Amino acid sequence: MLAVSEKMQGKRVGTRFIEEFIVPEIKRHHGKQLFLITNTKQNCAFYRKNKFQQFSHKIHLLNRQLLENWSFVRTLS
Repeated sequence: MLAVSEKMQGKRVGTRFIEEFIVPEIKRHHGKQLFLITNTKQNCAFYRKNKFQQFSHKIHLLNRQLLENWSFVRTLS
């Protein structure tokens, strides 16, 4: 789970965490792709900015409420 407090958003904390910890750790284990799912529309722009490609958008009905999910992948070089 990646979460950044509102106070720290826009200060590259999330981007640095992805680039300096998550990606190197995945590469260390010979991973080639990073997948994620978000249910918050505003997060989609953040992930696109960080080299993720959206490959799915689904709308689910759960307890009479709509729940949207966006799926992303980033291929690691």
